[in-house]
Amino acid sequence: MRYAGWRVVAAAFFGVMVSFAAVVPYTFSLFLAPLHVAFGWKREAISLAFGIAAMSIALCSPAIGHLLDRYPPRRIILPAIVLFSSGLASLAFLGPHIAQFYLSYLLLGIVGNATAQLAYSRVVSTWFVERRGMAFAVMLTGNGVGSILLPLFAQHTMETDGWRTAYLGWAPLHSSVDFR
Repeated sequence: MRYAGWRVVAAAFFGVMVSFAAVVPYTFSLFLAPLHVAFGWKREAISLAFGIAAMSIALCSPAIGHLLDRYPPRRIILPAIVLFSSGLASLAFLGPHIAQFYLSYLLLGIVGNATAQLAYSRVVSTWFVERRGMAFAVMLTGNGVGSILLPLFAQHTMETDGWRTAYLGWAPLHSSVDFR
């Protein structure tokens, strides 16, 4: 019988693949031109949202680490996935006020590391003592795979259905990830 921990690693791979770490840094620039055209926002103003997310993820990561030490990872990761998916989906409903854009990216940054390697590393480390290095390597490969595939997905969706659909398309990716 195969060790059940490898199923956890597979789920963590997919979780990391569609996490903040793979989605936001590698697709943000694809939305600059469409948002500029749609709302007339300056590229510098749009880019501030990335800075907001980066600063909030940096400030919130210690708290997420503390929560992961104190509670089972599932109790942290699953609500974070819901909030992260909601934040991404909310971007599809942007209006002309850039503050909504900033608030959405603030939310993405607050819960970002609870959807990424930090949280899934906690899950994998509880399942492995032997072969832990290999398990971490497989899980972390999800970020690389996501950074290759997700920009292609976003670009294709934007070209065929528009930027709003591309933002909305992220939400189902997150809600389908579960680990046992």
